[in-house]
Amino acid sequence: MATAVGMLPEANAGFRYDDLQEDAIKVSTAVDGTFGDGDYVLFYGQGPNRWVLNTTGTCAKFDHILHLYTDTTFYFVNVDLGKGKRMLICLLQCNRRIICFHLR
Repeated sequence: MATAVGMLPEANAGFRYDDLQEDAIKVSTAVDGTFGDGDYVLFYGQGPNRWVLNTTGTCAKFDHILHLYTDTTFYFVNVDLGKGKRMLICLLQCNRRIICFHLR
């Protein structure tokens, strides 16, 4: 699973990944070790547009940045390179189960 968020920088000196980046997934299966009917994979996918917090001025607001060249995001799924990154299950003090993931 790999993704980049938003557009690549216009400046050549701007940071960009030189390869696809792996995203964490959660695999839900009824039987460990097999993937069958009713099983599924969850991941946090982001679209090509971004929301960025703008704290300049007297009032913080979110700016919506549209991708200039596309309205579509693609994800590549690979199933033959091992287990891969997984989402962590976290327990909160209120004893509710949530799925935690790392935001870049």
